[in-house]
Amino acid sequence: MQFLILWVAVFAIQGGASDLVTFVEALVAYAFGRLASFIPVTPGGLGTVDAAITAILVALGAANIDALAAVRVWRALTYFPQVFIGIGTFLFWRRKQSKAA
Repeated sequence: MQFLILWVAVFAIQGGASDLVTFVEALVAYAFGRLASFIPVTPGGLGTVDAAITAILVALGAANIDALAAVRVWRALTYFPQVFIGIGTFLFWRRKQSKAA
């Protein structure tokens, strides 16, 4: 699912021009980016995975700003919904606990 979000972001940022970074090249960038997540520098690979995917997309022919924008869109669509669901769940749990007490 995350790869498809990355591919849609890359495709949209390129303006639909699929000749710049192809589907397979985006898959390669995503796969190597996920390998970078094994380096436990930051939680969730925040920053290390982004840098790896951006660098690989640039090496495969994307413009610097396009690759960075696509990775930022991908990160926002895959990272932040989980954070907001977690915050909502935590607040619901706290409210339920305060009523029980």
